[in-house]
Amino acid sequence: KMASFAQYAFNKSHGAAYAVITAQTAWLATYYPAIFMKANMNTYIGSPKKLKAYLGAAIQSGIKILPPSVNESVEMFSLNAPADAIRFGLMGVKNVGKVSYDILAERTARGKFISMQNFIERMLKYQKINSRAIEALIYVGALDEFAGTRAAKIAYLSEYLDIVKDDKGIDYGFDTIFDLATEIGLDSMVELKDVQIPHLDEMSKDELYAKENEFSGFYITGHPLEDYQVVMKMENVIPSTMFSQAEDDEENGDDFASTYEGLKVKVAGIIDALEEKMTSIRSQTADSVSVKGGGGGRDDAYLNNIVARDRLSANLEDSRRFVA
Repeated sequence: KMASFAQYAFNKSHGAAYAVITAQTAWLATYYPAIFMKANMNTYIGSPKKLKAYLGAAIQSGIKILPPSVNESVEMFSLNAPADAIRFGLMGVKNVGKVSYDILAERTARGKFISMQNFIERMLKYQKINSRAIEALIYVGALDEFAGTRAAKIAYLSEYLDIVKDDKGIDYGFDTIFDLATEIGLDSMVELKDVQIPHLDEMSKDELYAKENEFSGFYITGHPLEDYQVVMKMENVIPSTMFSQAEDDEENGDDFASTYEGLKVKVAGIIDALEEKMTSIRSQTADSVSVKGGGGGRDDAYLNNIVARDRLSANLEDSRRFVA
């Protein structure tokens, strides 16, 4: 294909430039894998599907992905000690976006945050933030360095708002913390008494991972399938990130997708939904399964095997995990 394409559209200078770039990126990927992957992640930080593929590839190659942190993260993905670790960028967190610039501005101006209350009060007094952004930061682990579980911090956030309202005699609601702070006066926020983080058990691992995936598009600190790694390796399961990359390459006109075309493969994932759909083949019905794979991405599989359907139905009601 490349030879025939070159006859009419791929001149030598263009081909030479591509060859140089290929050699350079291959060298970077080999000798500086963390730097190479970080650059790719930042390139696609606004494209969740492609970002998931690179995050999955980084983990598979042994690069550690560290969770976001209000004291350590910058806007984009960054290298973190040890040198082979990549810190999740704040802009990659849902509902945070440009608030990340305000967090960095506050951290630069007055130093690192020392507690969750310190973080909230300073962001309200000197910057801008809303409750949705704070909740997202809690769920992805960006406030884990402060006392309390994530479940406790979510409860604390609600209690904090109640105390603010009671303290200032306000008994009506606001959509965001910033709206509330504006109403009562920003300077008054520092006068509030300390609020103790409640002692609450952490949410279940499944809920913890689900919230991470919901607000970052990826399972950061763990994965619901991590207890099945040995079985998946024995069964030669194909990582879902490979199919995500294949889909992107197919859209770009590449042939990577043909690697698995027409082959029987084994995949593992979290079952999101199971419903019956009509296929284009002799008007047969098949079961459409929405699956979240190892990289957090979603793929649709179609099955017309009654045994497989029954197995999946049982799994959907039970643990929602399957290898097929």
